[in-house]
Amino acid sequence: MQRLSELSPIPVAIIVGASSGIGAALAKHLAREGYIVTLLAPEQELLRQVCQQINSESQTQRAFAYPHDAIQYTEVPILLKVFYAITGE
Repeated sequence: MQRLSELSPIPVAIIVGASSGIGAALAKHLAREGYIVTLLAPEQELLRQVCQQINSESQTQRAFAYPHDAIQYTEVPILLKVFYAITGE
C-alpha cells in the first residue's frame, strides 16, 4: 500500500479490541466509511478473520491486523512507528 500524504487525506483509526464484539463492529463500520483501520487484539486468528472480512468487503486493503495485548504498553511506541510508516498519520 502506498503511504498516505496530505494530498490523499484518508482518515485512520486504531481500534483496540477489534477481534470481536463492539471493536469488530466499529472497525467494519469505519472501514465502510472510508477509514484505514488498524486492528489490535491478542486473539490472532479472530483478528485475522475480521481484517480479511473488511478487506474482502472493501475490495482493497482498508484493514491491517496487529496481534497485540493492550497491557503490553512498552510495545506501543513500536506499533505507532509501524502505523506511521503505513499511513503517514
